[in-house]
Amino acid sequence: MAIHIHTHLHPRRSGISVHVEEIVPALAALGLQVAAFGEGLRDDLPQMTEDEIRAHLEGGGPLLWHAHRPQSLRKGLRLRMRYPNMKVVWTHHGWRRPGWMTRLSLKKADGLIALTEEGARQLEGKATVISHGVVCPGKPVQEDIKSPLTLGIIGRIRPDKGHKDVVDAFLSLKEDFSDWHLLFCGEIRPQHRRFARALI
Repeated sequence: MAIHIHTHLHPRRSGISVHVEEIVPALAALGLQVAAFGEGLRDDLPQMTEDEIRAHLEGGGPLLWHAHRPQSLRKGLRLRMRYPNMKVVWTHHGWRRPGWMTRLSLKKADGLIALTEEGARQLEGKATVISHGVVCPGKPVQEDIKSPLTLGIIGRIRPDKGHKDVVDAFLSLKEDFSDWHLLFCGEIRPQHRRFARALI
């Protein structure tokens, strides 16, 4: 059986971090041999070191290298040049077309995955759409809540994340739901400060 490796070669926590931490145990529960490779992930996640990955490949074992960022895609393609018993797959998490360097690398990938149809259209080549979401545990509805209700969006604030769409939708409903508040919580990079101010 091939080992599935989900990569996280980036120190920053992001939505991709959560995706890797959720998909690895989910695939393991299906009976697949799966592990994460990289940094900044939960300690309880099954992980393999680069030496362990190379030892598996040198022993002739099949391996599926699942890249989620450009640097892990490039590393996987370099490894595949030496170990033809591995495949490289890319999942496109973004809403924008990848940069030219990444597009060149993607032409060499063995498979492309997108989370939405829109994301698939950003890729050159045939991408399989596999949606994912957040599973929220069921909680009883509390009818006696007196404090204002808040809709929160957590993550970096920038135009391609859809914050303007959320604000427009919220304002169109505000008259009927006057006890609701909207809260954005996340990093605002200098180039996006004007955009963030316009949301207020």
